[in-house]
Amino acid sequence: MFKKILTSLRFLGFSQSLLTLLSTLKRDFTAWRYRTPKNKEPKQKPGPLRSTSITSHGRAFEFTHASLEIHFLKPDLVCLTWGPGKKSPAYAVTDQGWPEVPVESQQTAQGGYALSSEELRIIISSYGEITFLDLEGKTIRTELPPRKIGPSWEHDAVLTEEQRLHGLGEKASPLNLRDANPEGKKATFEIRNQDIGGHYESGDDPLYLNVPLYISRMGDKGYLVFYENPFRGTFTFDHPTQETPKARASFQGGMLRYYFTFGSLPHLIQRYTELTGRPPLPPAWSLGYHQSRWGYKTTDDIQDVLKGFEEHDLPLSAIHLDIDYMRGYRIFTVDQERYPDLSDLADQLHEQEIHLVTIIDPGVKKDSEYFLYQEGIKGNYFCTLPNGKPVTAQVWPGWCAFPDFSHQETRAWWGSQYKKLLQKGVDGFWHDMNEPAAFTAWGEPTLPLPTQYRLEGLGGDHLQVNNLYGLLMNKAGCEGLTEHQPEKRPWLLSRSGWAGNQRYAWNWTGDVNTSWETLRQTLTIMLNLGLSGIPYTGSDIGGFGGHPSPELFTRWFQLAAFTPFFRGHSATGTPRREPWVYGEPYTSIIRKFLKLRYQLLPYLYTLAWKSHQTGHPLMRPLFWSYGDDPTMADVTDQYLLGEDLLVVPIMEENQTAKQVSLPPGEWISYWDDTAHQGPQKIKLDISLERIPLFVRAGCVLPTAADGTLHCHLYLPTDTSTEPVKSVLYQDAGDGYGPRRLDQFYLERSRRGIHLTWEEMGKYPFPHQTLSLHLHTPDHFSGAKIDGVEVEMEENKLQTEPFRDAMFMFQK
Repeated sequence: MFKKILTSLRFLGFSQSLLTLLSTLKRDFTAWRYRTPKNKEPKQKPGPLRSTSITSHGRAFEFTHASLEIHFLKPDLVCLTWGPGKKSPAYAVTDQGWPEVPVESQQTAQGGYALSSEELRIIISSYGEITFLDLEGKTIRTELPPRKIGPSWEHDAVLTEEQRLHGLGEKASPLNLRDANPEGKKATFEIRNQDIGGHYESGDDPLYLNVPLYISRMGDKGYLVFYENPFRGTFTFDHPTQETPKARASFQGGMLRYYFTFGSLPHLIQRYTELTGRPPLPPAWSLGYHQSRWGYKTTDDIQDVLKGFEEHDLPLSAIHLDIDYMRGYRIFTVDQERYPDLSDLADQLHEQEIHLVTIIDPGVKKDSEYFLYQEGIKGNYFCTLPNGKPVTAQVWPGWCAFPDFSHQETRAWWGSQYKKLLQKGVDGFWHDMNEPAAFTAWGEPTLPLPTQYRLEGLGGDHLQVNNLYGLLMNKAGCEGLTEHQPEKRPWLLSRSGWAGNQRYAWNWTGDVNTSWETLRQTLTIMLNLGLSGIPYTGSDIGGFGGHPSPELFTRWFQLAAFTPFFRGHSATGTPRREPWVYGEPYTSIIRKFLKLRYQLLPYLYTLAWKSHQTGHPLMRPLFWSYGDDPTMADVTDQYLLGEDLLVVPIMEENQTAKQVSLPPGEWISYWDDTAHQGPQKIKLDISLERIPLFVRAGCVLPTAADGTLHCHLYLPTDTSTEPVKSVLYQDAGDGYGPRRLDQFYLERSRRGIHLTWEEMGKYPFPHQTLSLHLHTPDHFSGAKIDGVEVEMEENKLQTEPFRDAMFMFQK
């Protein structure tokens, strides 16, 4: 509590801190006034099976104290629902119109039932135990009968010692969640979206974006379980050393509805995002560098920042405006003294191909002369107390009301407000404080639990809607942007969300502390977010609230250059940390990695298109592609960016050497073309100027600079019997017009290197020139493009689009 008080005084000041104290007391009084009796009911299992019936997609079961419905959506994807329990709208799940799946059903000798699809067999015992098996009869997962405790559910699954667990959204934990307690005890995680109130460190829980999903992995296979229950919950994973270890999921209300699928990691995420929605293709500019700071108070501040980027030859794609641009922190307003002409500023930015992003919080200032508050009261759009009065709490503007985003009319009203800023030239929006957050002196920094929501007519309280709030705000914003700018792709950044958030917004890891430890923690957070269906994430470079050393900032920047969301951001009151503030040699190093990021945009944009097709994350742990190799199972300090780049960030102070785990196959150093054969561990000397970066042999890596598309051919040293395909996706970078897909087939034979290029789509080739680069120690006697001999210089040549290229080895 003492830490929280100091943070409050630092960011809010003395008078605002006193109001925060008053708001906290008001919250506690509200909770006491509308308190509900504590549940004293004993735990109750389903009891004996009483009856069962066939359904169109599976089977329904009636036990003495519970009901169960098993619904096959795909032969390897099944929904299980235990009742009774309060219903919630299916905000996470998209309506796919799932086709009917043939399911065989037969009674077992023990009085239970077995349901079988063409890929999965489920055995339900006569007392509620459930076993999932593959078609070979191998057990995938065993669940004990769930337990009902009043309105709550508790659900246990048996674990083996070898199982590794991942997911749950944003968790400041090890990549394997079972390792979160190093003393060999239970690892416990809350599923409760919460503003951490300052900045967080490793081990802090809960954080901003939680997803009730976990993946169990053994080797390159595993299963995924997603609990479609928005109530606050807890997941507990026994340490492998415990006797009869289990995974426990418990929720404070609602039905126990969950989805199960199994297979490889890519297949699991593909199935999960088929269920909850795939991320849309973002505008290309969003993959560039974003500059932000809580403390750019005026247009002059922005002009100074722009001047600095120009003088230091640093590319920039977006500027973010934090809460200072608003009039008294009133949402959807602009302070005319600080930003007298936001439209003019946006026009200046657009002339330099820089985009403007503004922050939006959900708290609406309680002000009878403020248009948004007036409309909210008139339309009955705000969350209320049980007595029907709007609930209020302290946030940046002071006393605020909070939109009830669980009501379609509220979402439509809120979405209409973005038009005001779109007309001023704003290109994207940053949703913050949407856990929802409220200033408090102690306890949970959010709205009172008795807060009432419409929940699409079902009705509910904050216990049920807390985790949904950010998701529904993002839904409202995304739908509003789509309506008011249908010709452009909406771009939203959000601190909070829930399952399905990938349909609406990107994420960043919030107000992380500044330290080497939190730099290391940030990497595992981002990887686990990707394994939770959240593919676009990044971090505040250097941490949010501290003062990184030049070395720490540089190393953080080098990592961030290879993350989907690439933004510099920091808190008010901290020393400035634009990319040039540390001087040389740091500015030159940062410039090199910043420009490398822009060179890699064709590759990153292609990964974004692939994610739109499959739901796969851009950042992936090594076991994503190489899970059948046991040496890749627990590598947590490096990662794959797509299929072809292996990134090894340096996350230790004054590090001079690094042991790198190379996956199976051949890997070529991006810096000097040195080839290494994996799987093996190699020790590399480390300098501040570089981090280890490798390219998978057998790929065509696209980069771009100065109007030229560079196709880098990374060639394996062994003779390949089958061509290896690489793809490049291209379009106008925004909107929904024509597109193209270029497919490259790379093959090595005894004669030489053969490259075939297939063009698909109506979008014209967008580059002025094309350059081919062969990364190999081989020497060539010549090259032919579509049968015509062409000149090569140091394994490079320039050409126009072609169908067939051949590079002949010297004899």
